[in-house]
Amino acid sequence: YIAAFTALAYFAMLSGQGWTAIAGCRQFFYARFAEMLVTEPLLILMLGLIANADASTIGAAVGADVVYILCLYMGAVSVVTTVKWFWFLVSIIALGGIISSLARSFKVHSSALFPSSAHHRPPEKSLSLSQRSRRRQRKSRVC
Repeated sequence: YIAAFTALAYFAMLSGQGWTAIAGCRQFFYARFAEMLVTEPLLILMLGLIANADASTIGAAVGADVVYILCLYMGAVSVVTTVKWFWFLVSIIALGGIISSLARSFKVHSSALFPSSAHHRPPEKSLSLSQRSRRRQRKSRVC
């Protein structure tokens, strides 16, 4: 349903619907923001459910996403340049909250659910030439 809703929103913009003129001459596509307001929280909800995150963590991520989209909308409809930049900066802060929730909180919950996939080997340090030759010699003795 998410992809279908997105396709409908883009078809509305393509067919000349879903937009209006701002400040007399600038074209503003409000269908894009309506689509983002519906689909992005659903995507975050699905990721949270897959990660087995608790409701408060999912709610915080969805709330930050709604703030992000509303700030983008306010910046897009603003005519004054300094006001546009203010809304853009606030939206970037909200985006940081979304990324933080996805990268930290959801990872913690999914690591508890799938412990084998959460652990990975740290990358090996680069070896000196003498260490590599010693390692090759040990391997050749074993075979």
